[in-house]
Amino acid sequence: MVATFFSLLWSCRPEKGLPTVETCGIRDKVEKTSVISIDDNLPPMHSTVSMFVKGDTLIINDYRSQEQQFHAYDITEDRYLGSFGKYGNGPGEMANIGGVYLDDSGRLFCRNSNHMILQSVDIDSALNNPDYKASKETRLDLSERIVIFITPTFINDTTVLCSLYCSGKWGYTTHLGHFNPKSGEAVQIDTITSGGVGRSGIAVDKKRGIAVETGMTHDRIRIFDLDGNLRKTVLGPSFKEEHDGRTYYFSSPLIAGDNVLANYNGEKDGYGKDIVIMDIDGRYVKTLRFDAKIMSMAYHPKSKRLYMCTDGDTQFGYIKLDL
Repeated sequence: MVATFFSLLWSCRPEKGLPTVETCGIRDKVEKTSVISIDDNLPPMHSTVSMFVKGDTLIINDYRSQEQQFHAYDITEDRYLGSFGKYGNGPGEMANIGGVYLDDSGRLFCRNSNHMILQSVDIDSALNNPDYKASKETRLDLSERIVIFITPTFINDTTVLCSLYCSGKWGYTTHLGHFNPKSGEAVQIDTITSGGVGRSGIAVDKKRGIAVETGMTHDRIRIFDLDGNLRKTVLGPSFKEEHDGRTYYFSSPLIAGDNVLANYNGEKDGYGKDIVIMDIDGRYVKTLRFDAKIMSMAYHPKSKRLYMCTDGDTQFGYIKLDL
């Protein structure tokens, strides 16, 4: 069955010359923007977090914490709901986690790298029970080449679309891949060779059937279909084929309505003070500029709020997106 599935993916790859390439000449539409703080309604946390939206609940993963790994915040009522995910290496505890995603029911899944297992959490149960323990779903069966999965999006019970960190001759690169939460297996699905790929994160629009990849090590946007076929490449104004080993470009990509958003730096650090907004085809729209570096973002469609964590005086807050 698996062989047949991936044979089908290979047969559906684009014909030679089908993917298009565009160049973004300049990003000059810059708007100075301020964050509306929600710090008073949250417990103390580290700045290096990841963020997710489950319905009207903002979930913050403080993966450096040695207490609770997750915190929940009610967006509509602007209030803290509680914390869950006890830190530790015992049964049902969580440590050194990453690759967090939500399935269609809102259940939370994550990679526990200390034990190399996939864990799951029923968020409502965890918030109501201080003794709640995370469930072990499966042992991760990653090959010697595929090391971990990042920026995952749930597709169905056996398919999570993600970026895969792959080891190669010149270090690690990332590729579009499938992770199977039932078996723990991961496999690369794009047909891009490892040379010059660099590292990247993805944002997925299941309705449109696309995955938008933003480059960490290259000023480049790629758009794939969900089978891993490259459809379009947009080269930014600072694009170079070879990475200098110091400069970082995009992080925290997400899709908000008809737009793609990503944190942009272009300097010697993983995080920047800009959010670059593009249309769904990767074409530049405008830049939002902040006073502090943006560490993580999450979008709430109902309120059109973009929530973010920064390393500034306002650590957690939001802006209303006017797109």
